[in-house]
Amino acid sequence: MNTLLDSFEISKGEKTFFTILPNGKTLLTTEFGSWIIGEEDEIEELIKRKKCKTKLFEKKFFFSSPKLFILKLTRDCNFNCQYCHSVTEKFGANNTRMDFETAAKIIDYIINETNEQGKIRIEFQGGEPLLEWDLIKRTLEYTIERFRDLERETPNFSFSTNGSLLSENIIREIKEFQEKVNLGLSISFDGDEEVTEITRPYKNGNSSYSKVRKKIELLNEERIDYGTITLITRESLGKEKGIIENLRSLGLKKSYFLPVLPFGRILENPKLYDKFILSPKETRLFFERVLNHCIKIWKKGDFFFDRTLFSYFNNLRSLDREYMCLRRPCGAMRSIFVFDNKGRIFGCDGGNLLDEMYFGNIESVHIRDVFRKKSPVMNQAYYWFDNCNDCPFQAFCGICTSRVISHSKLFSKKYSEKYECSLNKEMFSLVFETLMDKEKFDTCKEILDNYIL
Repeated sequence: MNTLLDSFEISKGEKTFFTILPNGKTLLTTEFGSWIIGEEDEIEELIKRKKCKTKLFEKKFFFSSPKLFILKLTRDCNFNCQYCHSVTEKFGANNTRMDFETAAKIIDYIINETNEQGKIRIEFQGGEPLLEWDLIKRTLEYTIERFRDLERETPNFSFSTNGSLLSENIIREIKEFQEKVNLGLSISFDGDEEVTEITRPYKNGNSSYSKVRKKIELLNEERIDYGTITLITRESLGKEKGIIENLRSLGLKKSYFLPVLPFGRILENPKLYDKFILSPKETRLFFERVLNHCIKIWKKGDFFFDRTLFSYFNNLRSLDREYMCLRRPCGAMRSIFVFDNKGRIFGCDGGNLLDEMYFGNIESVHIRDVFRKKSPVMNQAYYWFDNCNDCPFQAFCGICTSRVISHSKLFSKKYSEKYECSLNKEMFSLVFETLMDKEKFDTCKEILDNYIL
């Protein structure tokens, strides 16, 4: 039997759950997060021999202060991504630019609301944020100065871009900022030319692939620190190895493979759902292929890993859920807050168009009020579904509040429950089955030890 935990404990009065994995092995989990896999008779013998112990279980993130603050600088963009969750008919692209006065007020609001709680991260998003590069620079300089004057620790910063507008001058300025502060840069890059032609064209319909790839090569030449976000759709299935090798050819050692979610344009045009959204089984198949190829790369003395996939592994060994979308409750309205061009506050960047995620304006509401009032969405987010209480994966699972709301709008709460539960069961079954293979187990543990935590 294999486990990432140092020991297996059953606390006094703790609920236990048994389930049979697709490979025929028995999985025993507890509501406090212990787990073990083996043959049925091995598990039964283990239960007989184990003495009950009492321990305190606490999700470390549950009572933590907000850590991530996102400024939506604009909804305008030079791309026409089919699955975009920001540029939609609801808002269009007109009058959505944030001015510096509003940005400065938001920074002051964040300072007042966080007091001296420790390191926070401020992220700039769009649309395409590089359309507002001058605003990003001014806001960075203002924030750095304000925190320095208050003798507070300078935040980490980051922004995501489609990469097409990265000029030599912008790259030079990014490098200068990275020498002064922690400024993360993420490039949205789907990793396959055929896929990109379908999913991420320019507004005029032309492919963006070649130009963005050249911009990434330019970042490499200038030794700029960056990462990639690779959106996964049904177009990506069967191309897993090619996508990874394409990313590796650019010198990348990791990426975020993020399945496209039913937000924005897909929520407005349900016909796009079947075209782009992976089913739970398709999602598992994609990540299973990714995992197997990552392990092959590791055996050859190199490495590449996907942070989304390994977040599932990490949830088995740590109560500190760094991946906000794989928590229960998730990070929405708890660890993450989003500000639009009018200073309105939303609880999630994915759900920034959902009315349910809106809870006020910087002029009228305090973040602490959200916790005190315990909004209906936050209450629901902990136990969205009735069968969560009896699920063997409940101690490790996470529920994306925005995805649940969007699925409920597109279909029904019943469908949303079926999708969300099926998705997590498929992914955690994949994780537990992988850990039954000694060689794969050792490799995954080494990746987690060295490159995740």
